[in-house]
Amino acid sequence: MPPLVLTAEQEAAALPKGGADLKFLLERNDVPARVMAQWFHIGVVTMEKFANIAKDVADLTEVLKDHLDIDQSRSLEERVQVAAVVCAWSNAKTRMQRAAEVEAEMDTKEWTKPMVSSEWLAMKSGLERVVGALDDKVTPSKEYVEKKLQEVEAGDYRAEDLSEVVSRDEVDPDTLVPQWDARGNLTVKKGAR
Repeated sequence: MPPLVLTAEQEAAALPKGGADLKFLLERNDVPARVMAQWFHIGVVTMEKFANIAKDVADLTEVLKDHLDIDQSRSLEERVQVAAVVCAWSNAKTRMQRAAEVEAEMDTKEWTKPMVSSEWLAMKSGLERVVGALDDKVTPSKEYVEKKLQEVEAGDYRAEDLSEVVSRDEVDPDTLVPQWDARGNLTVKKGAR
């Protein structure tokens, strides 16, 4: 199978397809936009898919060589590109493994899973693109969205009256709220998340 080569139009169309967390990780590791577009074009658009695209570093370098035409033995520039992808892939694998551990612990302790701020902001900005700017008094609080996501995952959800929905404006910043660190440890802090 010949290596994947994208036209400028295909590359431009593929770049917006990638998930925000995966884009951030790839950009932070200096993966070229052309390489990101190739991953997104073939459907590797989430952190989970990227973390599971190869079984080890040797397999990943073979995928890069055979399918994306990035051969680390060909030039120093391509060696750097391979290193950038490997760094991002290693980081993604570690993140996904840790996220799975935290999620399993949350499930066993029946805790509400925390929503990553970037996910909540992405949901809010997506809605704002459709309906325009939202005031905090009409925006559901992050805690409310976490609760609804847990209900959806459990298959036990119901519609609520709008009077029952807690808005961002109604969240008291002086209350104690749970926070989870990167290791999944629960702490209680004063203020909103």
